[in-house]
Amino acid sequence: MACRITLKLLLLCLGLSACGEQVLVTEVAADCGNAKLEYGEDCDDGNEVATDDCTNDCRLARCGDAVTRAVDTPDAPEFEECDDGNTNDSDGCTNGCRRAR
Repeated sequence: MACRITLKLLLLCLGLSACGEQVLVTEVAADCGNAKLEYGEDCDDGNEVATDDCTNDCRLARCGDAVTRAVDTPDAPEFEECDDGNTNDSDGCTNGCRRAR
């Protein structure tokens, strides 16, 4: 009987102490372009340059995203001659973001 009372008191104490502090969790939309990586963003470099490694919608730049990256070195793996954003390999821009020859 003493164990039951002690257990009830312990649970009551824990319940009362848990109510003393409340945590409010809110969902806030990411603010792309503020140079802070937030939920839902791949990157956020804080600038308005769409042709660098982080697009203006806070996604990592990649071949096929319809944005031709500005890379000075044509031998660099991320260099794009073109980026038309489609999967048609027979048009003027290949799926590898090179001009069709």
